[in-house]
Amino acid sequence: MKKQVLIGGAIIICGLFIVFSNLFDFRIFNRIERGEQASQSYNAAQLEKLTIEASSTNVMLLPTDRDEIELKLYDAANKSYDIASHVRGELKNNHLSLEVTSPKKWFAWFSFLSTTLEITVPTHMMDEIVVENKSGNIQGSGFHASTIVLEANSGNIKLSDTDTADLYLSTLSGSISAEQLIADTIDIESNSGSVKLTSFTANDVTVEANSGNITIEGDTASVDAQASSGNINLELVQLTGDSSLETSSGNIKLSLEQPDSLYVTHEKNSGTTSITKSGFELLKEERRKIEGVFGNGEIELDVKTSSGNFSLK
Repeated sequence: MKKQVLIGGAIIICGLFIVFSNLFDFRIFNRIERGEQASQSYNAAQLEKLTIEASSTNVMLLPTDRDEIELKLYDAANKSYDIASHVRGELKNNHLSLEVTSPKKWFAWFSFLSTTLEITVPTHMMDEIVVENKSGNIQGSGFHASTIVLEANSGNIKLSDTDTADLYLSTLSGSISAEQLIADTIDIESNSGSVKLTSFTANDVTVEANSGNITIEGDTASVDAQASSGNINLELVQLTGDSSLETSSGNIKLSLEQPDSLYVTHEKNSGTTSITKSGFELLKEERRKIEGVFGNGEIELDVKTSSGNFSLK
């Protein structure tokens, strides 16, 4: 009994230490007032590639007109951290790599204050920007690069107002939201979470979501969208390249402004087919397959639903 009391007392003391260390600033985290020795900068005049590896920290990319990359690290309580203690930077052959370690200590994992690494990125076109975050959100706006790769193992991704040739967004657990984009190719993968891509222009779009809905609204030549468990909703101008839509459990809704020349095939196990867009000519109708054309039918649109409906309007 005495041993149990001692153990219980030790647990209570540790709990109180955790609580008070989070409620009061004992400066054991090397925190300082925001703006006071809280930033660090790199000359980006000749920079071609930026790589960021982070864990348990949100990453925010912001645009700047200067040829300078500036770093700030702070938490939700508006307290800043010493960059030198938590960000290791290496500049080599026009490639800046940043490795971010979380300011949290082992006894502070019960803290609800998230930390954020804020990075200003020059608005001029760079060759490549890569962000890999093991645990934390990624947010970016207003920058440009030939290739942009944003990957979050556990966290959300939000991107806007970006110009790129090749864009790749991926998350294992979290949602993805992207808007106001100009790109040649857009490739998005979400293992568990919804995907929303709006107000964009692209040549090719590929979206895959294992568990979550897919929303695509914009202008693309071709689209390949797959959802294992979730709905697919698309509002597009027109398709000028072969495209495919597939869902295992969910509905597919497609809205086209100009379906000039499409050959539409819908294969289904169960569910209905509804094509109400004017100009559609039904060629073949079976219990599990529908075929028809708009115009000359030069562009193939393949649709597959295992358990769900398909509508085109």
